[in-house]
Amino acid sequence: RHKAYREAMPDLITTFQHVPTHPGLVPSMLYAQVKLGLCEEVVRNATGAMQLDTGSTDLLNIRAYCLLRTGDHANARKDIDRSMAKRADYGEIWYLKAWALHQAGDRAACCEALVKSLPKPMSDADLRLERDRLYGRQCR
Repeated sequence: RHKAYREAMPDLITTFQHVPTHPGLVPSMLYAQVKLGLCEEVVRNATGAMQLDTGSTDLLNIRAYCLLRTGDHANARKDIDRSMAKRADYGEIWYLKAWALHQAGDRAACCEALVKSLPKPMSDADLRLERDRLYGRQCR
C-alpha cells in the first residue's frame, strides 16, 4: 500500500519460506517484482507458480502484463483470453486486452475493450492511469 516494494520483498520471501501456500502471497510477490521492473523474472516465476495454481487469474494477469511489456504479444493474448474465460469482470483484464489490441493495431477493438474496462474496478492506480492515457490517445 505504501509502494515500498523493495522493502517488502524480504518480508514476502520470509513469509513464503514459512507458509508458501498463504493465499495471495505469490501474486503479491510477483506484483512487487513488476513494480521493481523485473518483468523477465516475473514471467519465469509466474509460469512456475501456475504449475501449482492453475486457476489463478491474478497469475495470468501479472504474467500477461509482463509479456506485453517484453513484447511477447501472442503469449500475452493467450493469458488474457484464459483470464477472461475465468473472470471477465475485472477492469485489469479488459485493460490488458485493450493494450494487446492496441499493440496489434486494432483501434476499434481496443476502444471497445477500453470502454468495457471503464466501469469495472481496477485495484492498481498505475494501471488506471495507463488505461486512461491509452483511452485518451486511442479513442477520442
